[in-house]
Amino acid sequence: LMTGLFTMALAGGPALATGLSVPLYHAFGDSWRLSLGFWALPAALGALVWLPLRHHDRPAPRLDIPVERRQISFRDPVALSVMAFMGIQSLVFYTILAWMPTILQAHGVSVEEAGFLLALLNSVGIAAALVAPVIAHRMPDQRLAAIASTLALTTGVTGLLVEPRQGALLWSIFIGIGQGSAVSLALMMMVVRARDAAEATSLSGLAQGIGYLIASAGPAAAGALYSATGSWDAALLLLLALLVPQFLAAWWGGHGLVGSVQVRRGTPLSP
Repeated sequence: LMTGLFTMALAGGPALATGLSVPLYHAFGDSWRLSLGFWALPAALGALVWLPLRHHDRPAPRLDIPVERRQISFRDPVALSVMAFMGIQSLVFYTILAWMPTILQAHGVSVEEAGFLLALLNSVGIAAALVAPVIAHRMPDQRLAAIASTLALTTGVTGLLVEPRQGALLWSIFIGIGQGSAVSLALMMMVVRARDAAEATSLSGLAQGIGYLIASAGPAAAGALYSATGSWDAALLLLLALLVPQFLAAWWGGHGLVGSVQVRRGTPLSP
């Protein structure tokens, strides 16, 4: 539940910003600087809310409970799958977030409608982010849920490629379902694939540290492909190609525990 609420907040910010940026642009006398600069205000508010928590009392650690510190190995297939799932779904999300309005406008969609569709995508993602981990927690493992989220993403991206104008509303919903559920499942995997809090911390550092590094290449690569080809088809085909390893990562990262597979006989991955 807390993972779902956390990812709801992550999706809620972009949904609000994408839906209001164009109206703010007009309200501020067609100034894109003021429209974008407006979003520094909630960031400042978040900082003010956080400041009192700096000195919040925390319970003292229980020193009588032994804790085995284990580092996650880069050779661990489960850890690599969680990292790949986190990285690829984030790459797809940030690429869509950056370029979907531009892609839709290239096919005749108005600026206002493109902003609305991106806001709708993120709004649907809010609900999916809350529901997905709750449902997945009731399953034996997360493979089916992770694969279903990837299928939804695949359907939406394929629709943008084949019929971006007439089906834009439907594809936005599919991408929202797939993206919202995928990010919450990725965060959930970092916890349920680990055996304790220390291992979950290590897995989270690996999956998010490397995963977001992978994701950062998405928007730039899509823009470069458009500049080289003059069409968004190549960028969308790239996203579809990357969803293939996301399917594999969903399968391998959706079950098992890190460190449960041996690199060589008698030697654990994470001693």
